[in-house]
Amino acid sequence: MKKLLLKSPIIFAILSLTYFSAMAQVSIPSSLKFCPKASPTIANCIKNSIEHLRPFLKTGDLGNNFLINGLEPLDIDDINLERGQGFFFYLQNIKAFKVSNFRIDKVRVNMKNLDFEFIIDIPVADSIGDYKINLILGVVNIKGEGKFNSKLENMKIRLKIHGELYTQAGVEYMKIAKIETKVQVPKITFQLHNLFKDKVLNDVSNNLVNDNIHLFIDDIEAKIQSSLSKSAFKSGNQITQKIPFNILFT
Repeated sequence: MKKLLLKSPIIFAILSLTYFSAMAQVSIPSSLKFCPKASPTIANCIKNSIEHLRPFLKTGDLGNNFLINGLEPLDIDDINLERGQGFFFYLQNIKAFKVSNFRIDKVRVNMKNLDFEFIIDIPVADSIGDYKINLILGVVNIKGEGKFNSKLENMKIRLKIHGELYTQAGVEYMKIAKIETKVQVPKITFQLHNLFKDKVLNDVSNNLVNDNIHLFIDDIEAKIQSSLSKSAFKSGNQITQKIPFNILFT
């Protein structure tokens, strides 16, 4: 018993030093607001915390040298659409903007299982990139390559996150172990530049592409989903794996 009593202060000191050493490695910025995990209004608290953080997510600079991957520009995976007989529509080097102007419509939380679900709306996002196209729509053969820009309106996102706890140097952290994303884009408008030298033909061709966007929408949404998932996974873990769980959720 005497030996145990002698060791207890030593053990306590070691654990305390380990904890404060972990805290010393990161200076928590005021942009990060935390929520009590036992609160009956934790979903609303998380929503407000993210809304408070949102202006900093564009660049990823949260303050106090706390850096994560910024949301903008968001790199979108290449979209290679093929419809047989040599007809194709390739979109590459895609970068999206205004995605940090999102709104959170709803949050669901299960702290026991560390499951979080977010319903998100992005009113307008813009993208730029390179295109290559060879399609026949009606009687018009649309063929060319160059730069494009597009507008995505009223994008709806369902984001599901599953977290897992782990211990590092005696301190408990949460990591994002799994992310599921579902994206719906009701309206996409493309402007393909330099299709034809004639402005009338160029406008007609762009209108035809936009009038038939339903032929490609599933492929486009799938690439946006995978790109958003990768971005959220990386940025989220850059926050949760730097801050002890009992501070992240007090």
